[in-house]
Amino acid sequence: MPSKTARRQAAMHKIPQISRPRILLLLCAGAERLRKGLEKRARLDCATNLDAARNLWRPRRYDIVLAAFDRDPEESAQLCKEIKNQAPGQLLAFLAGHGENLPTEPCPDAVFPKHEPAEYLLARIETFLVVRAQGFLPGIPGRAALHSRA
Repeated sequence: MPSKTARRQAAMHKIPQISRPRILLLLCAGAERLRKGLEKRARLDCATNLDAARNLWRPRRYDIVLAAFDRDPEESAQLCKEIKNQAPGQLLAFLAGHGENLPTEPCPDAVFPKHEPAEYLLARIETFLVVRAQGFLPGIPGRAALHSRA
């Protein structure tokens, strides 16, 4: 559920409301506080390793996939490429710290600070989803376009 401020801004600017986002969080071990914070306001599936994430992920199942980049950078980058090859419209973000060497290829769509509280991270995700729904992310179709193909 979007925050009161987000709902107020959406009403003022006729921004479409985003229901509770469906999130796949990869590599949850060590991120219990983040997981608990996200579970309160989002539909969350959690994978403790990349094989479990590959088994959970399906095209159009999740609004966004979050990967803890610092746990296994090479595997995270490989999984990102696999997901983008199968579903180019899937939003994918890495959770990364300062100074981490991110891949040079155009994967992921966003990088969020990994030490951010869950409510700030979820606000960023909601903003990202609204921007996509409005068609402001080139090459990434809006939610309506994704669900109309299902």
